[in-house]
Amino acid sequence: MSVGTLMFRNESASVPRLAVFRKSYERPELGLVAWQVVVLARLGTGVINVPDEMSVFVNTGEDPASGSRTKQISFNTTSAHFRVKSVLSDDQRVSVPDLELITRQEVVDEIHITNGWRRSVWGHIQQAGRDLFSPQLIIPGETLLADVRPGFFVAHVNDFVGVGTALMSNQSLTTGAVEMELGQTLIVKGSRMSGFSLEVQ
Repeated sequence: MSVGTLMFRNESASVPRLAVFRKSYERPELGLVAWQVVVLARLGTGVINVPDEMSVFVNTGEDPASGSRTKQISFNTTSAHFRVKSVLSDDQRVSVPDLELITRQEVVDEIHITNGWRRSVWGHIQQAGRDLFSPQLIIPGETLLADVRPGFFVAHVNDFVGVGTALMSNQSLTTGAVEMELGQTLIVKGSRMSGFSLEVQ
């Protein structure tokens, strides 16, 4: 597994709070969540290590954090198709969901999760153990599609935003989002009073 970096430098007179997140270009309805949050000291710096490996799992609860979950499958490509299938439980009494990787060569920069089980499940796409998008409910027979092109977005956010917080543009983000590629450095200028500006080098 290889690791890239996102670097940050604070040239402002304040302590900025930055959310790092992904956008799904083809599926804008996939909710934005703070994948990582960086708080920079005055004139401070920060680094996020970004593994190239991602992972997928589903859970069966009433919400994304409850119920049982399948095994988590890791992969290091940006194109993969997974299927939720029905298998018998260990005691052979009930049907339970199991996750399998069908292929790594589907549509470029897209991850698909097809629900072949009898009940709805929550689909999770993660990197470094954290959701890249809000978990999505996948009803039986449907497929979750998410495009995961390289690159992240960064914006200054309010103090209540933490890792996993849903990002609502009119409530959470206090600056426009800028796009960052691995190996680049984001520079924060301005101040909390006058407003922050974000510049990528």
